[in-house]
Amino acid sequence: MLNGAAEILQYGVALVLGGILIATVFQGVNEWIPILMPGGFVGGHGTAAAIGSVFEKGGWAEGLSVAQTFATFGLLGGYSKRHYLHQLLRPQRVDNRDT
Repeated sequence: MLNGAAEILQYGVALVLGGILIATVFQGVNEWIPILMPGGFVGGHGTAAAIGSVFEKGGWAEGLSVAQTFATFGLLGGYSKRHYLHQLLRPQRVDNRDT
């Protein structure tokens, strides 16, 4: 139950913050990008392909490319975070020998 709530919260925060950021900073870009951001980050390449292909059929030719780009950023970000935490939390070897 908590996983579902966390995923919904992540999706909602990305939609709201992405929508506000894009509307204010990046004027002139497609208004559907806030939907692609969490779709790629949370759902991965499969979800991004599904959402992006719907936008392509709807007339936005770059929809699939943008969705796959967000999914790749999500994949790289997740791997980087995992690798960093693994290095940070790895037990340190302590040598207690008296030499």
